[in-house]
Amino acid sequence: MTVTTLHMKQGKEASESKAVTDVNVNKGTDTGLNDGTDANVHKATDTWLNGATDANVNRATELKEKYRDYMSDREYVHFDMFSLEERFKIVSEAKARLQTHNLDRIRGKTIGKDFLGTVSHELRTPLNGLIGVIDLMQSEEMTESQRLYIKTLEQSCTHLLSVVNRMQDLAALHWGDPFVNIMPFDIVASITGVAESMQHMSRHTGCGTQVALDLDPELPLSVNGDLTKIGQILANLVSVATLSSHDKYATLKATFEPLTGKDARIHITIKGIKTQTPRAMLEGFDMDFSFEDLMQPVTSNNMSQGIVICREFLVQMGSDLDMEIDEDDTLIFRFALNVTYDKTAVARDQEGELEAARSSVKILVAEDNKVNRMVAKAMLSKLGFVDVDDAEDGQGALDKLEKKEYDVILMDCDMPVMDGYEATHHIRTTMKNTTIKILALTANSTNEARQKCITAGMDDYFTKPITMKTLAEMLHKWLPTTDPPKDSKTGKTEDATK
Repeated sequence: MTVTTLHMKQGKEASESKAVTDVNVNKGTDTGLNDGTDANVHKATDTWLNGATDANVNRATELKEKYRDYMSDREYVHFDMFSLEERFKIVSEAKARLQTHNLDRIRGKTIGKDFLGTVSHELRTPLNGLIGVIDLMQSEEMTESQRLYIKTLEQSCTHLLSVVNRMQDLAALHWGDPFVNIMPFDIVASITGVAESMQHMSRHTGCGTQVALDLDPELPLSVNGDLTKIGQILANLVSVATLSSHDKYATLKATFEPLTGKDARIHITIKGIKTQTPRAMLEGFDMDFSFEDLMQPVTSNNMSQGIVICREFLVQMGSDLDMEIDEDDTLIFRFALNVTYDKTAVARDQEGELEAARSSVKILVAEDNKVNRMVAKAMLSKLGFVDVDDAEDGQGALDKLEKKEYDVILMDCDMPVMDGYEATHHIRTTMKNTTIKILALTANSTNEARQKCITAGMDDYFTKPITMKTLAEMLHKWLPTTDPPKDSKTGKTEDATK
């Protein structure tokens, strides 16, 4: 495997390392300086012909330092030996090399992002079918050996999906372009899952790890955020706190802060008791890390890398990481998760009413992949939605919509004949239908793809692969007549008032 290595920088150095935009390239990176342009070079040359002035000599020297990285050693070392006209010519050529370099960087970034988007799509589409079928099978009666086989398949698919997500995360850190994959998930389950994972690992290693949880009872059942990144942040920092603790003991506290509308903030504090971490380790990081670092669990040998990755992910999600070691030698991590949640989600008591409500909801699945259409319809049937139609492309969806009114469309974005973006735009503008809920179903998890969906007129955004739980949560969010999601394995309704 080829390992891509990137360098994390902070402060002033980081700001100086930002990629040059098209605007800066077009301006020749001379914004605000009003010098170094062809007009100024010619003007300076004309001035030289009329007699060199101290101002022009000084200006040439300033430009020499500005473009030194794009001059040959001979040009830079012997710069003062050239005539003023030749000096400005050298500067102009160095500037042209800088412009070419910046354009190459922009083209390389665009090609890389396009390639990553294609790879992500091609992997997520079949993964959606695999994970969906596994999810459906887990709700069926099986023998113990069959259940073990299905669990093994699930773990393999989950690992492959994590590889796809980590590829995007590494690219995001490399390009400074965040891939934030927003989806509904259970934050309480994520936190307790991390604690249980640490204690499970403890039983196998015999290190006696303990994680105590203090969770706000006001934490909602479902929040919208980047589940993958949040999961890795929690896992990394809890691992660091426990591994560095003399007693292998850590605590995690989560408090809920509702903001305006559907916005909320979840404050997380993780502590490692009697830490053995040197204080100098928290004074700043400037290190290289690779794709393997994103895939490996945190150990005593790579704690600093784990912290760096968490900090960068939090910055991508509009937050930051505070770290300190207090006078009692307690290692403390503090950060906030900016999420949205459904304030209207409440538990319902009348199961008969719920079944009747689900049976009256009309849903259209627009998806070009035959397997994924079958999986989506089977999931909806398991959830109690009986009036479900499907279409192979955007044009087929429009034809169906001309003949029948639907409450929800699950709209794949990349389809032949007519894609989901064009179909949605036609529904909103030409057909003047603003009431139907259109939920994007796509294998592209970039921010650009999400924004493209919203711009086209879609109400929300699914990233493949989907499960019965995420599908139920999304429908519950947009259809007030549906019940809270059920656990796909137990079939029990979760308490939405938690």
